Amino acid sequence: MSVAIIIPTKNRARFLIRQLAYYSEVGCNHPIFIGDSSDNAHLESVPDSVSKFEDRTEISYLPLPGLKKDEAIQEIVKHVEAPYVALASDDDFLIP
Repeated sequence: MSVAIIIPTKNRARFLIRQLAYYSEVGCNHPIFIGDSSDNAHLESVPDSVSKFEDRTEISYLPLPGLKKDEAIQEIVKHVEAPYVALASDDDFLIP
């Protein structure tokens, strides 16, 4: 069974990268969708960091500058095809 993990984030790349490193390390087999509402300076650094985990974990990165958290969640969900979804903030950890 697949459960998509959606992660809205804004200007907290360090938390997001820590979370992705965890999911990658534990062998998470659930697709991860990131909606990044960060300012331009943060938006530039995150994609390179996210790409380091894409070979071990299915990650979809969506730059969504200027969106509020609830707006970002609504946008992320449009890309999810899994039958179930779990919401995790950028500083949360789910145990897959």
